[in-house]
Amino acid sequence: MKKIGILLLGLFLLAFLFPLCADNQPNVQDPMVWRNQGDAFLSQGKTQQAMQCYQNSLNLNPNQYDLWMQCGGILAQVGDSETAAACYTEAIKVNPQSADAWAAKGMLMEKAGKDNDALDCYTQSLNLNYRQSQLWVRKAMLLSNQGKTQESLSCYDSALEADSSNANLWYNKAQALISAGRNDEAMKACEQALRCNQDYAEAWELKAYLLDGLGNGDDAIRCREKAAALKKS
Repeated sequence: MKKIGILLLGLFLLAFLFPLCADNQPNVQDPMVWRNQGDAFLSQGKTQQAMQCYQNSLNLNPNQYDLWMQCGGILAQVGDSETAAACYTEAIKVNPQSADAWAAKGMLMEKAGKDNDALDCYTQSLNLNYRQSQLWVRKAMLLSNQGKTQESLSCYDSALEADSSNANLWYNKAQALISAGRNDEAMKACEQALRCNQDYAEAWELKAYLLDGLGNGDDAIRCREKAAALKKS
C-alpha cells in the first residue's frame, strides 16, 4: 500500500507539472513558466492559484519589478493591505526610481492610518514625478489634518502647477484657504474654479457662502439659485 501511495503521489505531481513544462519537459526552475501559469490562472479568475504561481516566480527571480507591482495591486483589491504594501516595498527595492510604487505604497499607508509613512511615500513619489496633481491633493489633505495649513496650501499650489485648468483643485484650494481664515484668497480660488467649470454647483454654493461673509446677501442668493438649478438639471 505504501508503494502504491508513493506512485499515486508521483502521478499527481507529474499531472500538475505537465502544463507548466515547455516541450513536455519539467522546468519549474524557470520563473517565466510559473509567471505564465499564474497569468493563465488569473485569466480564469483563479486568483489564489495565480498568486501561488507568482510567488514561485518571484522566489526564483525577485528582480521582477512589474510582477511585484501586479501582486501588490491584486492583494490590495482583495483587502490584504499589509502584504500588498510589502509587495510595493519589494518593487521599490528593485526600482527605487518608481514614482508609481512609492505612490501605491503611500495610499496603503494612508488607508491604514499611518499618515506620516504615507507622507514620506508621497514625498518620494512626487520628487520623482512632480506632475501628479491628485497625489499633491492627498498630501495636502494629510498635512491639513495635522494642522500644517501653510504646507497644505503649498501642495495645492503644486497641484495647480501640474493641472491649472482643474476646477476641483481650485475648489479644494478655496476650502483650504477658508480653513486658514483667508477668505479673500478663497474667493479668488473659487472664482477660478468657476472659470474652469461654470457648471460646478458646489463651487457656486461655496461662493454664496463667501459672499454671505462679505455681507453681500443678494449675490449670495443668486449663487445658490444657480447651484440649485445645476443640481436639478
